Amino acid sequence: MQGLAHDIRYSVRSARRSPAFAALALVMLSVGIGVATATFSVANAIVLAPLPVRDESRLVVLWAKQRDFAHVPVRWAEIERFARETRAFERVGGIDYNGAWTLAISERGQPAPTMATWVTGDFFGVLGVVPQLGRLIER
Repeated sequence: MQGLAHDIRYSVRSARRSPAFAALALVMLSVGIGVATATFSVANAIVLAPLPVRDESRLVVLWAKQRDFAHVPVRWAEIERFARETRAFERVGGIDYNGAWTLAISERGQPAPTMATWVTGDFFGVLGVVPQLGRLIER
């Protein structure tokens, strides 16, 4: 404990002798802590936070395998056939990976660009999404 008190006294004396260096060190330390905090906040929001869906632990993503590619999106017809024939899952939903396009949706009288793509009728039901207005699409 005496060693710690001695180190603190030495640090304070050194900071008094060269205040510009002490201020620069304090600013650099503050910037480093700020950058680390911001990086963790972004990583937490994107990677570590759970998905905003019902029963995330029960959600399964299916990929097809073609030649040397392990993660090829499942085709639309295969999704529909899988939904009809499977008994392993409660519900099956799918999304069209052939591309998305931008739509202009009016928000408070102003056009807001929104990405859109095709989904199956049960897609939102699988995710447990509840619409704020209107109703979900059906099969």
